[in-house]
Amino acid sequence: MPYKISFSEVQGALRVDVSGDRSLDGSLDLWTRVGELSSQRKQRRILAVLNMTGTLSITQMYSLAANFKQFNLTPAHRLAIVDTTETSFPTNEFGSVVATNRGLPMRVFDNEKDALAWLGRD
Repeated sequence: MPYKISFSEVQGALRVDVSGDRSLDGSLDLWTRVGELSSQRKQRRILAVLNMTGTLSITQMYSLAANFKQFNLTPAHRLAIVDTTETSFPTNEFGSVVATNRGLPMRVFDNEKDALAWLGRD
């Protein structure tokens, strides 16, 4: 099943709800759309809530996270990922370390409350 993506706003942040089967092509499309919408709406705080099956390989995650600028995401953004799936959480955490080391503030959470609290910090 391809990704199902919906966008909304929560506490001044761009909220992205994603469900479906995780794939590299789907992830490229997802983050391209997120970057475009973030730029259009001038929203630099992003909450991505993932309800997905499968996981990316470490190599695929590294490539996505290391090249976040291709999605118009910059160090001025702040990205919180909510992932409650045990199999993909460690891979997403790895991606957050890679992105953060390259200047994009990013963290992975297992619940929305903590993610929103982190997004609200300056």
